[in-house]
Amino acid sequence: MLQKHLIHHQKNATYLSAAIQNELINTSVNSIRKHILNEVVNQNKFYAVIANETPNVPGIEQLSISLRFVFDEKDISIKEIFLRFIA
Repeated sequence: MLQKHLIHHQKNATYLSAAIQNELINTSVNSIRKHILNEVVNQNKFYAVIANETPNVPGIEQLSISLRFVFDEKDISIKEIFLRFIA
């Protein structure tokens, strides 16, 4: 989707501003995160959402969210994917 847009964009559009680049990055991240979540939830019977909160040096709480799931039921392989960091 992004590649098609960048190939067929107007030639006077450079997309170099920080705001546009951040928006493109956030849109891509959200799309990838959604795809991973849908794939894990639809294809795996066993999964867990892990939320771990800890304060950083100045004392501000930080939360990391991960997803752990059984990757291969025959070998009982466990895989963990980092989803998001909230500060």
